[in-house]
Amino acid sequence: MFLDIPDHLADTETGDQPRTLIETAYRQLRRDIIDGRHPAGQKLRVEHLKFQYQVSAGTLREALALLASDSLVVSQGQRGFQVAPMSLTDLEDLTRVRVLLECEAVEESIRLGRDSWEADLVSAFHKLSLAEERLHTDAAGTYDEWEARNRQFHEALVGACRSAWLRKLRAQLYQQSERYRRLSALKGPPPVEVHEEHRNIFNAVMARDTAKAKAVLAAHIHRALTVIRTAGFLKYNRFSNSARKEPDNMNNNSASASAPVVVLGGGLASVSFAGGLRAAGFQGAITVVADEPGPACDRPPLSKDFLRDGDAEKIRLELSRAPEVEWLRGVAAQRVDAQAREVHLADGRCLNYGTLVFATGASPRALPALQGAPMPVLTLRTLGDAQRIRSALVPGARLLVVGGGVIGLELAATARALGVAVTLVEFLPRLMSRGASPTLASFVARHHAEQGVDLRLGRSVTGFTDSCIVLDDGSQITADLVVVGIGVSANDALARAADIACDDGIFVDGRGRTTCPNVYAIGDVTRQRHPVSGRFERIETWSNAQNQGMAVARAMLDPAAPPYGDLPWYWSEQYALRIQVGGLTNGDDEVVRGDMAAGDKFTLIHLLRGQIVGASCVNNVRDFTALKRLISSGARPDRAALADPATDLRKLIA
Repeated sequence: MFLDIPDHLADTETGDQPRTLIETAYRQLRRDIIDGRHPAGQKLRVEHLKFQYQVSAGTLREALALLASDSLVVSQGQRGFQVAPMSLTDLEDLTRVRVLLECEAVEESIRLGRDSWEADLVSAFHKLSLAEERLHTDAAGTYDEWEARNRQFHEALVGACRSAWLRKLRAQLYQQSERYRRLSALKGPPPVEVHEEHRNIFNAVMARDTAKAKAVLAAHIHRALTVIRTAGFLKYNRFSNSARKEPDNMNNNSASASAPVVVLGGGLASVSFAGGLRAAGFQGAITVVADEPGPACDRPPLSKDFLRDGDAEKIRLELSRAPEVEWLRGVAAQRVDAQAREVHLADGRCLNYGTLVFATGASPRALPALQGAPMPVLTLRTLGDAQRIRSALVPGARLLVVGGGVIGLELAATARALGVAVTLVEFLPRLMSRGASPTLASFVARHHAEQGVDLRLGRSVTGFTDSCIVLDDGSQITADLVVVGIGVSANDALARAADIACDDGIFVDGRGRTTCPNVYAIGDVTRQRHPVSGRFERIETWSNAQNQGMAVARAMLDPAAPPYGDLPWYWSEQYALRIQVGGLTNGDDEVVRGDMAAGDKFTLIHLLRGQIVGASCVNNVRDFTALKRLISSGARPDRAALADPATDLRKLIA
């Protein structure tokens, strides 16, 4: 552990330190950190280390400052020096997210490419090429110049992308991952292959070849990771789990089975997650913070069964599956300090965590045009909402539903069965625009009209009078109660304030990990990769909340567990219809199985370039079960076989 220093370079506490001595201390500190003698996150206290290394405080400060300036082995802040908390595993995660985001941004840039964007890209590539040439052939060329041009080139690649969040997040990830390029071992000229990859990316983008551009870009970023791995400065065991005093996360670390877990949000996702942790053998403390005062309930019955019978106990979530969990109800989390790993609550308490999980869900969007309306204007998200709505659904009452999504349609169906007059207003020209094909939407609209629902499609609410709601065409609707169901917004404010990547939802990978170490997210609040479309999307379904919660719990404890990638699907019960929809509903072809005219049982199969990407079934559970497997496998069966009701879809599964 001691420095091997010749006697004639003996250190002193005063005066300029010999440069050779500083560099020797630099190398010894770096080697000890690589070997795990100083674990990730450890404070490097100069007054303690000077005895350990038998050098002066001044020499140590100089050596640590060098480490902090040219690598991320050591970081320097107001409180001194610290071993960086990021490991090579974190870099791999960062690289994977960067590939996904940058490829998506490039795809959008190509699709939206304009002349000005192409001119910027050409200019950036030209400057990068000159910098690369100078770095290889001209002594005047510098690594810093090349790095700046390299960054400008990557920024130009996504210059036409309209998604501000995508550009910002890509820039943040690029900045973090590029810190690894500052390693001393990488300050020589980059390999010639790098320039060739840049040229291939540039040519593919200019040729509008999205697939090739994304493939070359992904390989380019992954190759950079390989170079870093083999540079000799970061080893696989640099921050080995055995060397950590406090584990960064629960992956690959049996010791972390006792680190406290805090979950924000008390719905289905959090119950499933906590139950999954216990089922997987987690023995540590689990605390769930829920701002709702009562026990958690299942949401799907709120628009159906509960409105009919009012039995709240029947829809309570079963908490016995998540034993030994501390539930803090009726208290909100106000702030997350990711550096200190603390959650500050509204009542003044502070919770320390080893792992934090956001399961904060979503909140219904309000309709500003109805603020101050004389009749009750409600949303349907909580048990309290459902109780207030139920009290108004008496025979002869007049209900106005604003929004033609699943919740609004289920409410309309339940209200009609209770003898309530129902008018439904939808801004778009059809129902279920986000979750159903036009064919299914038309069928559902006809069915509701036959049941007596007054549908006002392509209309919007603009205001109200003393007793009526006013639409944009001037018509007026008399209502005793208005329920607004125009979608939800993710409850991601706490995450955004903690500098976690969000865009109406917290970005997560297949293991539920966010862009902040030791912080995960599950359920409606997440923005995750859709396994069929490949895009980051909000998946607001009961099945996703349950299954993602359990999958993330398994992945946290078992690094070999597969990432979550279940097919998104939902069901809806409206009158005598049981509707099941899975995958995508916006393909380029649609196969109809069964007789839609009869209306009691049929299936719609959605194809994209011959591949099954989605399915919509009405009263046809058997078809839906088989089609979910066909979608997940990327099957391309014969179209005629799909359309034939006599075909057993199960036999088409490879």
